[in-house]
Amino acid sequence: MDYNSDYILLENGITFFESIRVKKAFYKTLYDSIEMDVQTRVINAEEEGKYGVIFGHDLDERGRYHHFYLFSINTDFEYSLERITDNQIDVLDSAPVQPSVADGNKFTHLKVKSLGQLVLLYANGDLLNMLKVDKPDTCGFGFYADPKLQVKFSDFKISPVQVK
Repeated sequence: MDYNSDYILLENGITFFESIRVKKAFYKTLYDSIEMDVQTRVINAEEEGKYGVIFGHDLDERGRYHHFYLFSINTDFEYSLERITDNQIDVLDSAPVQPSVADGNKFTHLKVKSLGQLVLLYANGDLLNMLKVDKPDTCGFGFYADPKLQVKFSDFKISPVQVK
């Protein structure tokens, strides 16, 4: 392994190292309604920060990703859902979670269900919130980690939404 790299691709995931300033990785396939699961683990945290999943991104004419939703958990044991655009960041939801959910010594299972305008947010199997948002033009998936955090994303699964 090259520790001077910004990330390493593994058979079952990706690890972002703390060296890279902006850490976003996008899965390019687009869906109408999806259920996304990923295991996350903070390996090293030099400073406070957040990590999580991106969904509902748009592509501009140059193929760059912008205008997306970010579901994240931070090292202060809070989750948030943000709408990121070129000009601003809107916090749509934010609340504390149980410390065991965001414990950096364990994997945290993050799940997002996106069905039209309805979004359900889960951490370690617990439903954190269900919200209505502006319907994304498309629904792709990605990962995010703040600078100074080394985060591993693994066991990524994406499937059609299962309505129970």
